[in-house]
Amino acid sequence: MMTKTIFSQTAMEVYAYNYIAQCKVEKSSREDRIKLQSKQNRDSNTKTANDKTQQSRKSRSLAFSFIKPVDGARTSSYFGDSTDRANSHKGHDWAVPTGTEVKAAEKGLVELAYYSQSYGYNVLVRHSKKTETRYAHMSELFVSQGEEVVRGQVLGLSGSTGDSTGPHLHFEVIKNGIRVNPLSIFK
Repeated sequence: MMTKTIFSQTAMEVYAYNYIAQCKVEKSSREDRIKLQSKQNRDSNTKTANDKTQQSRKSRSLAFSFIKPVDGARTSSYFGDSTDRANSHKGHDWAVPTGTEVKAAEKGLVELAYYSQSYGYNVLVRHSKKTETRYAHMSELFVSQGEEVVRGQVLGLSGSTGDSTGPHLHFEVIKNGIRVNPLSIFK
């Protein structure tokens, strides 16, 4: 008889919480590999494209320069991880101690800043007509609906509010109304 263990989002968050308690928070090497691979792919594509395509890419990439919303964090759940048999995780979770500053990934307008049963204290920032970011499970909010924010501005403090099993930041990217892999927006 073979037993197969399936780690749920909950199990990963509990693991991350214990990891933090041991004061061993470190940057995820997987994120670094993804960023490096993405950069290598961009470099390769740029070299083979014609000048007009290169100029088009440069102008699009300069429109926004998203930053990671938390420092010193460890990934506890990736976009697309299974949360149960029928659902997948629609964001990226970084395990951080409660009270870690959560920063705006890019300038924008705060569309929502409120408490919900699932997201806890959370903020939704609209960066353009097509792009929004959500920051969830915070312990405290420092911004209000209708407020304009700049890249790097502190939106609140991380926590474990709402449907959460430990302190972390749940980060979502919404493009054209569809949640996409948040790691795809970082340079």
